[in-house]
Amino acid sequence: MNLLPVLLKKYWLQLSVTLLIAALAWATEHYRDNAIQYKSQRDTASHSLTLANATITDMTKR
Repeated sequence: MNLLPVLLKKYWLQLSVTLLIAALAWATEHYRDNAIQYKSQRDTASHSLTLANATITDMTKR
């Protein structure tokens, strides 16, 4: 007698819910990492733009 089909038939719902939760956790972590990376890139670009604008303003005043 093979045990795997018996266990799958008995615990299919619990297994499905566990897999769904794991997939949602992975997707959330993946999105969070991308959001943090995007925010860092945005802040760096914004800071560089501010410095460039300040330099241009300073040069036009001289």
